[in-house]
Amino acid sequence: MESSRSSTDPHETQSDASRREYFRVRTRLAVQTRPIDPEEFEELSAQIRSREAPSPPAADKALAEWLERIESKLDRLLADAGLAEDGSLGPERDVWLSGSGIRFDTEQAYSTGTVLLVEIELPTTPRRVVRTLGRVVDSAATEQSDHAAAIAFVAIHERDRDAVVSYTLAVQRAQIRSGIPPTPVDA
Repeated sequence: MESSRSSTDPHETQSDASRREYFRVRTRLAVQTRPIDPEEFEELSAQIRSREAPSPPAADKALAEWLERIESKLDRLLADAGLAEDGSLGPERDVWLSGSGIRFDTEQAYSTGTVLLVEIELPTTPRRVVRTLGRVVDSAATEQSDHAAAIAFVAIHERDRDAVVSYTLAVQRAQIRSGIPPTPVDA
């Protein structure tokens, strides 16, 4: 996490910062987005929020939990050995991430209010892909790019939000320990 930096947004006022529910960090992550149609919203929202498979009978449930633990351990061993498949979402980019949203430079301009399917790859062990629906709340050019989007999560499973918050806290801890100073949002 050497390239990760943390900061608050220098463009926000003190009242903006005090209204935040989650701490925001600057880091590098693989992110994919795609606009969704209004017809897709309800179905995708329900899938993302529930993400639960039908409950198996008690004996099958114990077996499923056991197999899930084995799979998790196998993923960790493969990752540690450098043998895991590269199912990456793509190249990493600089992002600002919090439990309530994400901001990053985009390849295309999005209008405010556009709803996107957002997939974020967290570099945890095992690797975790967070799938969420987000609404573009701000879209503007930056010094580095013609297009940047600030996206508020509107549908996210609580376990995924917890994973994002845990990741941002881990990044913040690492930055504090290494003495990395806060970096302005447009740096």
